[in-house]
Amino acid sequence: MRSLQHQRGMTLISWVFTLVLVGFVVYVGLKVVPIYINAYEVRSVLTTLKGEPGIAQATPEEIRSHLGKMLNVNYIDHPSARQARISGGPGDRTVDIDYQARTQIAPNVELVFSFDPSVHLVGGGS
Repeated sequence: MRSLQHQRGMTLISWVFTLVLVGFVVYVGLKVVPIYINAYEVRSVLTTLKGEPGIAQATPEEIRSHLGKMLNVNYIDHPSARQARISGGPGDRTVDIDYQARTQIAPNVELVFSFDPSVHLVGGGS
């Protein structure tokens, strides 16, 4: 009879446990990665908006309309341009989009992610 010190390797139960754990991590990753890709795209749209000439002088409705078009071009459905808060006056505006993204992991189990990207639009008058 061999001693326990010479036995090596994993048992079937430990392999099953390891595979279930790895499978769960992959499953959650497949649910979470698209949310972060979307958040990156939203931040990218806001950065692009900041670079638009004359956007700081535009009215909040014009900024929201332009933002909506940019979100549409990038296939971003959530958040919408209606969720954008635009504050400040002409030449010194802040665009802030506060939103949450949810993904269901199992029945009655959800992951909730909160994002609050913002951009400060500064530009001189013409």
